Amino acid sequence: MGRLWAYVRDDRPAGRTDPPAVWFHYSPDRKGERPRDHLQSFRGVLQADAYGGFNGLYDRVKGPLIEAACWTHVCRKFFGVHEAESSPQALEALERIRALYAVEDEIRGKLPDGLGFMPHCAQRSPRSRRSPVRSHAEP
Repeated sequence: MGRLWAYVRDDRPAGRTDPPAVWFHYSPDRKGERPRDHLQSFRGVLQADAYGGFNGLYDRVKGPLIEAACWTHVCRKFFGVHEAESSPQALEALERIRALYAVEDEIRGKLPDGLGFMPHCAQRSPRSRRSPVRSHAEP
């Protein structure tokens, strides 16, 4: 059985007006070399799930990719620990992540005044510096 890989672009939540697009690519298997081959000329930000075949994808030296990690995967882990152990640390982590989601809700679809397109991470950074989420996360 083969694998149909789907690579999607949809920058509308970041305020862009480019139409969303998807590229499908078939391979005979699910080996990690497939996405590395498919994405060898891609430059930019990439968000992928936790599939082990993506390990090392962001470590390339030539034309590095910027990883946009998925908070949903992190939340699931903390939720599982909190549910199983009533962990106050896991609950605190979930509350901090919820605060980051609130910032995301506030800026979604907005462009910074006079700057044109800017990734959300650049918009989020000044807010995050003032937030208790970031200040408690630092050593």
